Amino acid sequence: MQKLEILTDEELVKLHADGDVAASGVLLCRYKNAVKAICRQFFLVGGDEEDLMQEGMIALFGCISEYDPKFGAFGPYASRCVKNRVIDAVRKSGRNKNKPLADFVDVQSISDGELLSSSDTNPETLYLSSEGEKLILKSIDENLSDGEKSLFLLFLDGLSYSEIAAKTELSVKQVDNRLQKIKKKLKAATETKQ
Repeated sequence: MQKLEILTDEELVKLHADGDVAASGVLLCRYKNAVKAICRQFFLVGGDEEDLMQEGMIALFGCISEYDPKFGAFGPYASRCVKNRVIDAVRKSGRNKNKPLADFVDVQSISDGELLSSSDTNPETLYLSSEGEKLILKSIDENLSDGEKSLFLLFLDGLSYSEIAAKTELSVKQVDNRLQKIKKKLKAATETKQ
């Protein structure tokens, strides 16, 4: 019996196509952190990171089933499919029937000074968007200590918990606990101002 973990992505996809369920499990585990990194690029006000993670994992499983070598290497193909699925989920959540997830912020664009809560170019909407961005940045500045800010900025930059732990000399568990505390703090601060 061959060790599945040492096989390439493409070899695992072929085994999956031949009916080897364990091969798809190895790929799902192998790419779980990549899916998480993609999902963390988006912040859903009133939503949950786990919702996006679930969408991403569904997309990854679909990639495993639909992959064809003519698409190129499996990794970039899977990344593209997962990102498209997550973006699609965020867009769908913006419809009026899903109002709790309607206002999302692309985390990468916060650092670029842009808020992507709407593609509307209406001046009133643009003004309200810029005010929302100011509120978020002000909330971070007012409610977090310097240590919390630096930890949260590492998170916003897309670093994994283990990478943050290595940079800050904390354990992964401590990083997780502190980030959960920071998120709760920011959520509470945002809710009290609304």
